[in-house]
Amino acid sequence: MEALDTRMQNILPRAFRVTPARSIVALLLGLLALPVIYVGILGIFFLIRVDDAFSPNLVVAILTPVLAVLGAFGTLLSFRFALVTAGALAVFYLRWAFSLYPFTGVLPLTSLQWIDGAVFAMLCLNLAWITWSLRAARRR
Repeated sequence: MEALDTRMQNILPRAFRVTPARSIVALLLGLLALPVIYVGILGIFFLIRVDDAFSPNLVVAILTPVLAVLGAFGTLLSFRFALVTAGALAVFYLRWAFSLYPFTGVLPLTSLQWIDGAVFAMLCLNLAWITWSLRAARRR
């Protein structure tokens, strides 16, 4: 079994070997993404429960947790991907903070949907970057 692990580690480039530090950071990002996952579960619930609830905002709410989890797993490959994922989660938490009672109406738009779109775009770009990096690593 140990020989198989050694062969698997030799297949991956040195930059993509999983380290304990990357594992811990990926776990922490996964824990930070729990509220995003909760919002996604609510989006799935409204898609199923309410008859005419399909909207682009609902699709963004459902796909954002998937991208956040993929971004957290991308941290296992490199810390570069953790920065973008952490930034997107920080924007999500800012939206959450500004939508609470004392800060309602402080942001330029009364609707905070543009922040959800920004988080979704950041996570999409992060996933594209992860895919591009893996593709470039396979070519070497």
